[in-house]
Formats: sequence, structure tokens, C-alpha cells
Amino acid sequence: MEYDTELVKKVKVMVGQGRGDHVIADNLGITRHMARRIMQYLKGSPIEPHLQSIEETDSTMQASAVCQARSLEALLDMLDVDLNAWYVERWVGNQWGDGSMWQIKAWFKRKAKEEQAAIHLIEDLRANPIQIPQPCHDIKREHSAHLVEISIADPHYGMRCFAGPSGENWSPDDCEWSWRVAYDVLTQRAAGLSGSRLSDCLLVLGNDFLHADNVFHTTTQGTGQPEMESWHEMVRRGKRLLIETVARASKDFLNVHVLFIPGNHARQTEYMLGMIVKEAFSSVPRVRVDAGPEPYKFFRYGTNLLGFDHGHSISPLRLGGIMAEERKEDWAETTYREWHLGDQHRKGVSKPSMEELGVSIEYLPSLIPWNEWHRIKGFSQQKRAAVAFVYDQEEGCIGKVQFNG
Repeated sequence: MEYDTELVKKVKVMVGQGRGDHVIADNLGITRHMARRIMQYLKGSPIEPHLQSIEETDSTMQASAVCQARSLEALLDMLDVDLNAWYVERWVGNQWGDGSMWQIKAWFKRKAKEEQAAIHLIEDLRANPIQIPQPCHDIKREHSAHLVEISIADPHYGMRCFAGPSGENWSPDDCEWSWRVAYDVLTQRAAGLSGSRLSDCLLVLGNDFLHADNVFHTTTQGTGQPEMESWHEMVRRGKRLLIETVARASKDFLNVHVLFIPGNHARQTEYMLGMIVKEAFSSVPRVRVDAGPEPYKFFRYGTNLLGFDHGHSISPLRLGGIMAEERKEDWAETTYREWHLGDQHRKGVSKPSMEELGVSIEYLPSLIPWNEWHRIKGFSQQKRAAVAFVYDQEEGCIGKVQFNG
């Protein structure tokens, strides 16, 4: 018996979709008997692999297909899905038709935008690797006689200001330019104090490197930052700026020690950036990166014991005791002890001063201009600057240099 070619094609499609005879009959306007006859006729005609359905919302997607193999990859081969943006929550495979085919169903969820940004950062780093200087084989892997600490605190990369409400125009490009110039000037001036460029370097990063912590332009605790540029773009550019800075330091100094200090504006994102920088320099012995999640950190250099905290949560009165308690041996073996803090965007010692208790506590300035919030609050008189300290292993701090923005 011959059947209408177009009718057979339609029945074949519906059989491939897993439809029964009653559904086929109802949809095509034929009797169930006719539907069964055609289905029987088609048994000798193999079902070809094909995509059955895709249902997508903003955050979820469900897809199914008839495949020749029971595997997720068989379904993914038919889908144009970006696995950087979606992940497979679960999938199942069931035998289909006469048992020679499989129906594969998968349920997807969209990845968080922050996770997508991290993936793109890694891909960008792999596609555009930065040339990291290799160790110089003619120098010793030992500490030099001097340590240069470079602290470009609170850059708030990504903040944009306008002259009307804030007093001055400011953009990410301005921030990058100031950062690079500050590094060059501080390095040159510190070299003049140390008597040689062959010093160790301590790069203090983090400390509100970024202005906001997520795609919603808020700080870590949810305070809105309306002046923020695209978070994705600032993370991408910020990653390369940080790696570039560490790479430059590895050319200028014998050994480079990098500390990431969590700030209060972008604690999560800066932790992620710190881990990326650590991985980028994992094969360079002269570069050591501490990107751990600790809220404050210490660094010992000869007779110097240095502490670093962002300065937004711990009272200065407690810092001396924290250092003495948590670094007992270092405290006993050192003479010069200091804490360097950010957050305030202005330089100066804490009040009351704790110098008489064997510890000096100093707030570091920032290069950024006033934004609208600063002017509203009246915090609009701080001077823009970045600083570097030069330490001798035996004599303590022998100098401090400053770049005024």
C-alpha cells in the first residue's frame, strides 16, 4: 500500500519526537488505525539523529535530542550553547524507538556573571600572555641590604568623576596613567635612597584596588557606587595592570614580594585577582605572591616587622597588641615595627599615636581625586599621593619618598 509522501514525512517527524499514535492521529487529522499503519511502515526506516526541543529563560535552559549514543556530548554537538555562560545541572539518557537510538535530555543553568568574568580573564591571559621576565642567573636569590616598599593605596580603579559634583574629571584611563607614573617615580626616588636599584621590593596591592565588587556596582557589603564603570571591563583591565606592575618590579629588583590586602570596596574581586596574579608568577622563583584571604598581613625584613591592614575595621589601638601576640618571635627579634593602613585617603599617624609602645601606625594617601560622596561629606581636602619606604636590614626605615598626583 502506498502512502502520501508528505503525510509519511510528518508522521516520521512526530515519531522521532516520541509521539504516540493517538497524538499523531489528532494532529494530522487521520485515524489511529492509519497512524499505526504508517508507523509500522516506518519501522524499516531508521530515525536520524535530530534536535527535539529547546526551552530557554534568562537563567535556565532545557534541551532534548535523539542521538546515536548515550552521552551528553552527543546532545552538545547539536546545540549552539556557550559553556562559559551555561553549565549542565543534570542530564538523562533513555533508549528511543526500536532501541537503536537514545533520547538525551539536559537541564542547564546560567553561570553567575562574576563567574563568567573570571573565565574570560583566564582565557584572555592564555590568549594574550604577558612576557614575564625570567630570573637573572648571575644574581643570588638572597635578600639584598635594602627593601623598597611600594604602596599605591586606594586607587579605586573604575571610579569616574565629573568636575561639577566632584570637583575634577577622573576616569579609568587617568587612574592607569597615575598608577604607572607613580610606580616609575617611586622606584627611581627609592633607588636614590638605597644607593642601588638591586634591592628587594615589597608591592602592597589590593587595598581597594577596585571601586566596586560586582556587576551591580556595589561594594562588598552592598553600598551602591554610582560612579563605577563597567565591572567586567575594569576586572579585565585591572588584571593586566596588576600583572604588568609585578612584571616590571621583577625587572627592577632582585626579589619581589607581593601582598594583597583586602579592602572594603571589592574584597571578593580583589581576592580573585590576587589568585590570578599568584598563578601568573608561579614559575618565577624571584616573585612570591601572598594572595591569601587573611584580613591583615605581616612581613619581616631583618630588624623590621611590618603590618598591613586596610584600616576600615580594626581600631588602631588594637594593632600593636595584635602584632605582639600573633608574631611573638618576630616581635622579640625586631627593633622597628610599623603598621601601614589605607582607607582614609590621607596620610598621617593614628590618634592616639602608638609610637611609644614600640609600634608606629601610619595611614597612607591615595592618588584619586575627590568624588561626589567626598564633597557631600566634606572629605575633600586630602592631598593626592602615593608613597614608598626604604628599609635597611639593620637600621630600619632609612627613608620615605612620595609621588604627588
